[in-house]
Amino acid sequence: MQVKFLEKNIVSDYKFKTKPYKHQYDVFMKSRDKESYALFMEQGTGKSKVIIDNIAYLFRSGKIDHVIVVAPKGVYRNWINQEYEIHMPDDVKEFTDIELWSPNLTKINLDRLANFLMPSHRLKFFIINIEALSSEKGKNYLQRFLNIGKCFFVIDESTTIKNRSARRTKTCLKLGRLAKYRRILTGTPVTRGPLDLWSQIHFLDEYISK
Repeated sequence: MQVKFLEKNIVSDYKFKTKPYKHQYDVFMKSRDKESYALFMEQGTGKSKVIIDNIAYLFRSGKIDHVIVVAPKGVYRNWINQEYEIHMPDDVKEFTDIELWSPNLTKINLDRLANFLMPSHRLKFFIINIEALSSEKGKNYLQRFLNIGKCFFVIDESTTIKNRSARRTKTCLKLGRLAKYRRILTGTPVTRGPLDLWSQIHFLDEYISK
């Protein structure tokens, strides 16, 4: 896919930290105020940057104060170490607290997760691996998190919920209803057949998929 940087004469009211390619800018402008949106973009085209900019835009607008990113176990830490660090504007970073899911029931971890649920005026950015949503611990914590704020809920590599009978899929579909904004990301939305799309779209809007 050929990509081009954003032309200088295109102006946005949103201040980017890192300069977007034109296709990233176009998707950002189309999706930024939508309650639900699917980013079915090819691998390597910068889906995560669009999401980070969308989060910052909505937080600056006072429309969200909580973020959930669900991603596969092998890549979910990249949201902290790469995407957030590189693309999140500094003025939003200054007012953001980040937490990473840990299933270990040590006192330190339990206290840390409990403290993250406490009310504040900061943006709470929570990252969890999709595998954790097959457990009651992961499910119950996310439900509590969703109930205390205006949440932006992202599923990275959304084909991980294509199996509508899987426990983690059912959890995502149920919890997604509690979020104010929902996003799914994948470059390969269909891997076996059209039914792969059902639960992914149902997460975004349960009425579309009926």
